Amino acid sequence: MPPDLLVFDTSGPWVAVGAGAVTRVERLQTGQGERLFPLIDEVLAEAKLARTDLARLVVSTGPGNFTGTRIGVAAARSMAVALSVPAVGVSRLQALAALVPGAQRVGVAAYRGHSYVQGCSAGALVGAPGLLTDAALEDGTNLHHDGTIDGFSPHPLEDVIGSMAAIGAAADPATRPAPLYLRAPDAAAPTEATPAILD
Repeated sequence: MPPDLLVFDTSGPWVAVGAGAVTRVERLQTGQGERLFPLIDEVLAEAKLARTDLARLVVSTGPGNFTGTRIGVAAARSMAVALSVPAVGVSRLQALAALVPGAQRVGVAAYRGHSYVQGCSAGALVGAPGLLTDAALEDGTNLHHDGTIDGFSPHPLEDVIGSMAAIGAAADPATRPAPLYLRAPDAAAPTEATPAILD
């Protein structure tokens, strides 16, 4: 990837960061927010880069974990302001489509027996993404999945980060990254009444 590019993804149970010739992936169920910036600093140090060397940030916009996606996008936006560089967003579906230009559909896990799926042609996304049950995808016809469903070949996150870097390097820098949400968050509003405030 270009040496002045920083790429990261916290949209799943992981923190993945790439800069220069270095890419690191750590599997985490929770704590992406606490681990992201230390891992960025470690990757930059290993790549012999400083934050001030960066000319562009690329972040995964999902679809994926609601909180994790928000963490990544918020981090990219705040770093962009602090470093006075553009931040661009790339969806995981877009990165997968570019990795496998012959695929007609790409999919990523949505948990609870579902997947996010979108059509693609010649490495570019076509139409709108949707949420499908895994049972509807069992035959795998013309589908390239991120590997979390039985029967589909896994694609290493390191490759996805590389694909995001290539797409992000060519993206319009004027477009700010925004989370790609295709389902409601799992968090529920409290059911207890708000306590009264005493004077």
